Amino acid sequence: MRSAKRGAIMDIPAPTEKDTPFKIGDTLTIYEAAMVYAGRHPYPHFFAVKNSSIEHHVQILRLGLSVYSRLAQADRRVRAQAQRSWDIYCELLRRIERGRIEPLKTVYASPGKIDLRRTLIKTSDLVCLAQDRGEKPRYLSVFL
Repeated sequence: MRSAKRGAIMDIPAPTEKDTPFKIGDTLTIYEAAMVYAGRHPYPHFFAVKNSSIEHHVQILRLGLSVYSRLAQADRRVRAQAQRSWDIYCELLRRIERGRIEPLKTVYASPGKIDLRRTLIKTSDLVCLAQDRGEKPRYLSVFL
C-alpha cells in the first residue's frame, strides 16, 4: 500500500482463491465505486466478464438484498453491504445529475441513462461522498 498521495493504491482482498485483489487507484467506474465503498470486491470470479451487461452489474450491486431479505437467518453483513452498495450507486448518480460530481469520462447506455460500467469518476469524489456522510469506509481509509 502506498501513501495517500496521488497514485495511492489500496487493495480489496480476493474473496476466494479464484480471485485476485482489486486495486483501488485514482479513478473508478460508478459500479466499482459503489462496490468499493461497501467493502465488496467488484469482480469476483463468478462475475465472469467485466464487460457484461448493465443489468448484470446492477444485479451484482444488489446481490444479497432480495435473496437474503426472504430468509429467516439472513446474513446481516451481506445484506448491509448490498444495501450500502445500492445506496452509494444511487447517490453517485444523483450527484452527477446535480453537477456535484463531474465524471472524468461519461458514457451513456441510452439517451439520458449513464452507463455505470464505463463512466469514470475520481476516487477523490467518492472520498468526498464518504466525508459528507460522516463515514470512513474501510477500503477508502488510505485516501481519507
